[in-house]
Amino acid sequence: ANIISDWRDYDRAYRFTLEEDRDYEGYADKATGLIHDNVETIVSRVVESIIPENDNLVQVKSANLPPDLLKFRTEELEKQLDQQAIEEKIDKVTRIAVKFGTFFIACPFINNQSEVLTRQLVIEQVPVINNEGNQMIDVNGQPMFDQRESLKVVPEVDRQYYGPGYDVIDDSEDIYLDMYIENIQDQPIVIRRIVVDWEHLQKGVMAGMYYPDKILKIKDNPTKASALITKRSNEILGTNSGFGSLGNQNQTNGMPRQYEMYTAYCDFAFPVATEDGQEFEKIQKCLISVIGNEVVQFQPNPYFHQQTPILKGVYRRIEGEAYGVGAIAPIKDMFKEYTDLNNQKNDAR
Repeated sequence: ANIISDWRDYDRAYRFTLEEDRDYEGYADKATGLIHDNVETIVSRVVESIIPENDNLVQVKSANLPPDLLKFRTEELEKQLDQQAIEEKIDKVTRIAVKFGTFFIACPFINNQSEVLTRQLVIEQVPVINNEGNQMIDVNGQPMFDQRESLKVVPEVDRQYYGPGYDVIDDSEDIYLDMYIENIQDQPIVIRRIVVDWEHLQKGVMAGMYYPDKILKIKDNPTKASALITKRSNEILGTNSGFGSLGNQNQTNGMPRQYEMYTAYCDFAFPVATEDGQEFEKIQKCLISVIGNEVVQFQPNPYFHQQTPILKGVYRRIEGEAYGVGAIAPIKDMFKEYTDLNNQKNDAR
């Protein structure tokens, strides 16, 4: 709770907004913009250090790859990064890290087919040719072939493509974890709050990810508009600010329904019986999603790495703690003092 309260204070300072519980009471209520300027200066420098000035974001360096394959992979990576709007995401995640000290990135799961290129040892049947350039015939009158092995780049269907890319989680308050476990993969359970629409749920049913009966059960019970808005934006900006017409989407006929879903990544114990009837518990990494009081998804972790598909990073690390320190935290008190001092000057005038 203290961390969330601090995050909201940092957001106020970044937006030139005074804290609700400030000690100074006077006529003037102006906030300095120094923190905003400092944050933007740091963000621009960090982004410049990540994104090069030239057009090449990716440089694949490998002495073992054939030149054609090296060129192809470089071009494909550049294409993927461009499609994922990587520069915009880098800017966003950097600003979140600098402001709040901690950022989260989610890896989406899409279960479809994708063609990938692999280097494989290929055995080819090569005709046996005589000196006249004709194919030789064996004693049975059949054309003669020889086998030749070679390394080639071969297209292969990857039946489960995990991605594409990464999604920056805009509000760190939407992630719930133990603040005293630093590595997110060591967390016993990580919960993510996400707002989904009816189309998303229908696609999940078609893909076998959500229970059809549970989805139908919650169809006509969308989440109330006030619950869909993040707590920080509700407190700082106001309920109807920053989300356009989101607040009316559940109340207007023909508009998409919105649902607040909580997805947990955790280990789950299943009762298992052996052939001789002995029972024991099998621990397996699972994904559990809940909308309201309905469990709409319960399945083994679908990711090949079997880890929590959320990456966590910090601006400044605190050993043994999940959350880091941003650029605003060390000077928050100085910002408050400087702001009050200037307001006192204005009152004195």
